[in-house]
Amino acid sequence: MDRRIDNLHILRAVFTMGIVLNHINEDDLAGYGRGIFSVVTTGVAFFFVLSGFLILYTYKPMKCSDYLKKKFLRIFPSLWIYILGTVFVDCVFRKFIGWNFTEWADIDLKMVIKSLVCVPIIEHSNEIIIPPAWTLSFEVWFYLIGVVLIFAGEKVYVGVLSAWAVLIIVSSLAGSNLFLLNTLFLELIMGVIIACIVKKNVIQHKGAPLIGWGGG
Repeated sequence: MDRRIDNLHILRAVFTMGIVLNHINEDDLAGYGRGIFSVVTTGVAFFFVLSGFLILYTYKPMKCSDYLKKKFLRIFPSLWIYILGTVFVDCVFRKFIGWNFTEWADIDLKMVIKSLVCVPIIEHSNEIIIPPAWTLSFEVWFYLIGVVLIFAGEKVYVGVLSAWAVLIIVSSLAGSNLFLLNTLFLELIMGVIIACIVKKNVIQHKGAPLIGWGGG
């Protein structure tokens, strides 16, 4: 495996732990109170940039159907199991114990559908069953736009994303709240641009690519 990807997996583990610690810091865990840990909330930004980076860096020519299938299997099966499992447990708690398992939300059919299809959510919200899954809506839309990479190639793809980034910046200055012009997409786009630079070996450090050590 490419050492550069191995190194990214190490960073992924570090930032995953950071996100876990941040949630512990925000929540009252086992009655010990909040503020046990004080960590920087950069985990989501890292994963957005990483997703954008990997979508281009690891891309290999494939059929559109294969690409969409790969991305679908990456997100939805495990998400659906988690959501439906939570709904089942909540129903059991309501029926036999008399209170909701999901104290953060009152589950109904509309919420279940929104959660299953990753309806665009800007931030943590009680509109979906698993609040932290709000980031998946950004990932799903970014994967869909990745279809441009398959049909038009890398140069056009990067060009489209660059134009999109400009629109996002302009719309943010104008106070737009449209989902597809949300500034969080800039982090995904940034990852793609970094991948483009690394693949072309534009950034070098002592004869080796900036990301990783040695060849690969």
